[in-house]
Amino acid sequence: MIKQNLILTIILSIIILSLILIFIPNYNNDNDISNNENNNNNKMENKMTQTKTTSTTNTYLNSDKSKPENIDSAIVAGGCFWCIEASIEQVNGIISVESGYTGGHTKNPTYEQVTGGQTGHYEAVEIKYDKSVIDYKTILNKFFKLFDPTDDTGSFADKGSQYKSAIFYKNEVEKNIASQLIKELENSKIYDKPIVTKLIQNDTFYTAEEYHQDYYLKEEFRYKQYKKYSGRVQYFEKMNYNDK
Repeated sequence: MIKQNLILTIILSIIILSLILIFIPNYNNDNDISNNENNNNNKMENKMTQTKTTSTTNTYLNSDKSKPENIDSAIVAGGCFWCIEASIEQVNGIISVESGYTGGHTKNPTYEQVTGGQTGHYEAVEIKYDKSVIDYKTILNKFFKLFDPTDDTGSFADKGSQYKSAIFYKNEVEKNIASQLIKELENSKIYDKPIVTKLIQNDTFYTAEEYHQDYYLKEEFRYKQYKKYSGRVQYFEKMNYNDK
């Protein structure tokens, strides 16, 4: 009996040892894989960070190289502010672009309120630019190539008054420039329908929530998917526009 127990003990010990020898290498391999994944993730994050800081050739963006007396601003609405902001920031002479809301009757509106269509606001962007480098008309020319100005129902897949297009002028000079440009675009016969972009007296601009700012950089994959399936890409191809 003792001999049988001894044999069983030896057999059990061999089995346990074999299991240990099998699982220890796997454990180490799992750790190695995990460490490699972490290293790869860190490299990817560093790469994304580098991409964010070098995503534009606009040397004026977020810089302090402009003299205060040369800084001016413009507010425009052309549908989803993520897309307008992303494209305008690439233009040389643009200092900053902020996504926000304007033209409504509710103070300090939230994104949920505006997208609900009850506040009267437009999704818009406020552009700061160096007027010694780029002028107001050039900015508006670029702006008109970022959406369909003949759409009176909204902008691409986004429908509702909050997504309609408008230019919010702050003086008669800006109003006249915008009005003249619209006439030029209509006379050029680029569009097969009348331009419906409104000219509206400048109103209070409310900066949107932080997660909306530079969304195309913060959520690059989601932004590209939205842009693709919203109909923008197809429109740019049809019009032979480059939105960069």
